[in-house]
Amino acid sequence: MAWWRRSYPMLFAVFPIIGVAANNPGYNSLTDVVVLCAIAIVAVALVYGVAYAVVRMLTRASWGPDLAALATLIAVALFYLYEPLPLGDIKGWIAAHRLYSLVIIVAIAAAMYVGKRRGLGRKLPSMSTVTRFLALTGMILVCVSVGRLAYDQLLDVVAIHRSTLTGELAAPIPIRVADAASDGSSSTSARTPKRDVYIIVLDEYASSDVYRERYGYDNTPFEDSLRALGFQIPRGLRSNYANTLLSVTSLLNFTHVQPIADVMSASTPDLTPVTRMMEHNRVERFLKSQGYRFVFFPSAWYTPTLANSDADEQYDVYHRFSLSRAIRRSWIAQYFAGTTMFSKLLPRLATENEVDTEHDMRDFAAIPSVARDPRLTFTFMHVLMPHVGYKVDSTCAPLVRSPGITGLPGELTCLNRQTLTMVRALIAGSSVQPIIILQGDHGSQSLKPFASYTALPNTAQARERFRPFGAYYLPGSTGEVIPDSTSIVNVLRYVFNYYYDTDLKPLPNTMYFSHWRYPYRMTEVDADFHVVRH
Repeated sequence: MAWWRRSYPMLFAVFPIIGVAANNPGYNSLTDVVVLCAIAIVAVALVYGVAYAVVRMLTRASWGPDLAALATLIAVALFYLYEPLPLGDIKGWIAAHRLYSLVIIVAIAAAMYVGKRRGLGRKLPSMSTVTRFLALTGMILVCVSVGRLAYDQLLDVVAIHRSTLTGELAAPIPIRVADAASDGSSSTSARTPKRDVYIIVLDEYASSDVYRERYGYDNTPFEDSLRALGFQIPRGLRSNYANTLLSVTSLLNFTHVQPIADVMSASTPDLTPVTRMMEHNRVERFLKSQGYRFVFFPSAWYTPTLANSDADEQYDVYHRFSLSRAIRRSWIAQYFAGTTMFSKLLPRLATENEVDTEHDMRDFAAIPSVARDPRLTFTFMHVLMPHVGYKVDSTCAPLVRSPGITGLPGELTCLNRQTLTMVRALIAGSSVQPIIILQGDHGSQSLKPFASYTALPNTAQARERFRPFGAYYLPGSTGEVIPDSTSIVNVLRYVFNYYYDTDLKPLPNTMYFSHWRYPYRMTEVDADFHVVRH
């Protein structure tokens, strides 16, 4: 069993990975965690092989393999602790990295080894005892972290089953019994034949009023171009939630997701329950029941929209492996790439801006191909533009560094051009005119409403954050399908009532603020953008 007590370098190599995943539930896929752990194990095995060969060259002592294991552990510690300590916040750094135990254990083990070599053997435990202690400690740490992951998953399952949302989302969507044409709510030309449906979420795309007030940017030429194509753009649209996770989930399930806060702790950052509701949403279930297939375009880096297991086809914009892309698309891989010795290699790879820009441009170029497919299709795409941390200039070239809020005009100019090209191609390439939903999930954040995890927004911050952009191409309609004053939760209720004879009543246009890090800590915001204090 000597191999077991020398396995601790591998345990201490995977412990930080599992620990970070456990501390950030919902930010990582299980596949990413497993792959990183496998890479860590292989890397440690190689380092141990080299260390063992060197030790064997220097000594044939029985404790040679234990010394090689200890040297490997020190290499693991150096790899993870490579980034310099921020002297002003050492305690915070330790808490964030969860490696305090590794530092202490390495120091103790090294001191014991030096002590034994200096003749203090009778006062210190043997090397075999030290290695067994390290192996047992490493196994305990890994088991505790794995246990935390499993426990969080169990809590998520319990919360989902306890929530009233579960029953609501599982219930059949009501259909009007009477012929819809008889009450003038829709027409045969609009409903027959069925149309392809495209939902394009433009992340953090605010209304033209917000851009004019906060950035001095005139977005009316873009909106006028959409209107000329036949798009309807409500002037009084509101977002129901201040963060992407809740807003997009509400959109795709056309219901309020606020009830999930009743069964989730306000202090948990766990995205998993709502992410599942977003992935297994009512839109795709309903449209599949209507004979649609579901095509999913993954986002560039946002974990909840990186994959969808319900999709009939998930578009892959790349056809070969790219290390840069693999790192940038995985939250946990990017975390360790930036905080370990691997960060020395990052300058040799494509930058985050380059990877994300290439992904988004490939998506825009590829989505019109769906229109050429004769099969009835529902397509969803989440574009992480014009999100803060702007990545491109007006020509759609990736920026060397993010320029702060001054970068919005350039990125918005690029995005508007790409969006117009895309919708024109979808309209021109479709044999039956499609339904196109262009939806901003919320407004912008120039006033920094998320500067604090606990502070509530003032009126100006809320007014900016809860006024999103929305534009809707609804062919066959004779008037405004969507009221000029409404909220995102009701958009698809109006669309489905018009085109599919559903009987979905409008919901209250209630708004809720919560920090993206703690989505279940919700506070109501009234129609005048004032925080409601109960």
